[in-house]
Amino acid sequence: MATTLKHLDLGPKVNLCVEGLVLHNGRALMFKRSENSRHFPGVWVDPGGHIDEGEDPMTAIIREIFE
Repeated sequence: MATTLKHLDLGPKVNLCVEGLVLHNGRALMFKRSENSRHFPGVWVDPGGHIDEGEDPMTAIIREIFE
């Protein structure tokens, strides 16, 4: 995927995000959010997060998995 995030004048603040599903031997990688998390405390989620400016989506999801 050759798409990268660039500054766009879209009016109100827009956040671009990625999510990924990592499967291995019939198992899925999931993370449990902290009980102190502001959003969805204690909920199990798949890896994901924001895309940094100039970053392509594949690089972003790999970074998010390791964060």
